[in-house]
Amino acid sequence: MWKKIKKLFGGSGGESDGDSENPYISGRFGLVWDLPASWELENIVEGGCTLRPPEGGIAVIEYQPWRLDLSPDLQDAFRHDLRLAARRHYGGLVECDILDTRAVVGIEKFATADSETGMTYSANILVPAVQNGTLYIRLMAAEGGMTGIRESLVSALEDQKDKVGGEKDAPDAGGLDTDALNTWFQDPYDPSICGAPSIFTEDGPVDDLNLKDFTAFFEGEDRTGPLNPRMVLRARSDDPAYDNYHPDHPLSVIRKWLADFRAKARSTEPWVAAPREIVDAQRGFRTQLPPGFYPAPEMAMQDGQGYRRQTVEQRYNLITICLQPDFPDCGRSPEGALAIQKQHAEWSGMQWNADPLIRAEKIGAHDGMYYEVRGILHENDFLWMGMYIPWGDISMEITVGAEPDDRARSRANLELVLDSLQRI
Repeated sequence: MWKKIKKLFGGSGGESDGDSENPYISGRFGLVWDLPASWELENIVEGGCTLRPPEGGIAVIEYQPWRLDLSPDLQDAFRHDLRLAARRHYGGLVECDILDTRAVVGIEKFATADSETGMTYSANILVPAVQNGTLYIRLMAAEGGMTGIRESLVSALEDQKDKVGGEKDAPDAGGLDTDALNTWFQDPYDPSICGAPSIFTEDGPVDDLNLKDFTAFFEGEDRTGPLNPRMVLRARSDDPAYDNYHPDHPLSVIRKWLADFRAKARSTEPWVAAPREIVDAQRGFRTQLPPGFYPAPEMAMQDGQGYRRQTVEQRYNLITICLQPDFPDCGRSPEGALAIQKQHAEWSGMQWNADPLIRAEKIGAHDGMYYEVRGILHENDFLWMGMYIPWGDISMEITVGAEPDDRARSRANLELVLDSLQRI
């Protein structure tokens, strides 16, 4: 997805379908959006389309065959999803909300490639679509020419306020003030995530590292607290109160497009919240699921079932619960757990970063073999963790798959399933 977006953002050279109806915004896929006539349709392909707004940038709409849960209690989860997505690009979360239980709307920012100071802003929109799918809309705009005008303007405005009264906490161009930078650059929903990116400090510009280097750089760390200074966090100048002062800034433009979406777009597809409880009479158990996880038809197995939660940027979280009659001792010994891990890797094509961590552990009322492994699956970096527990004469496997830097939430999901797991 990211490679495709980057290619399109630089100009795809695709051909427009002329005046033909765009099925992705005319209701055939579950979304009706009366776009401004000035938006140019660049192309329509199977699974998506691209458009060019007159202000520059690009809009990409893609259909994904995954269900979307818009329950209000998932708002923090989607904010964290977009925060994790932004981190993959050395960026930060600007804002994210569930819009009247009809769409997820969020904005992230990250350093523009081949630019030491320019920012790219990206809006992510998720809308329920036909056939239990999701329409994923991405709106992107980047700074061009002279950069930093918005930041300088806001800093000047705050300096003017300081002359009237109050303490000055905007960054001082004459020197680096750590406390001021920590309040200037800050996650909008978690103030512990703060600090200036390296492109604004003495450390120099952000390095252009690939995903493997990026993962290795943070090996062993759970990035849920204060971030490395490479990250470009939301600045106070990104507040919507300053959009009118600089209406041509890409963030102001992105918010104008989102205002159009809020005013004109409507979803025609009803959605049903994902089940919070599983009762599997065939396999003799019941348990709870975290919010947002639907049974995935393609993950139905002879001895179990997989569940998927849609996140952003074609990413997802997984939970699988299945019996393991062919590896009856995987819940009783490290050797049995390692044997099934090797079989899983061979079957799925997953490339481990290192051998799995396996240890005896108790979660809830269940003793078993806990495991954790990181690796590449289908070109995506994944973290897998789970438990193999004795289940009669065989074993049961509970697995959680998520982003490699989402360990805390993955562990909480695993504990929820195991804490509520009961025989029936």
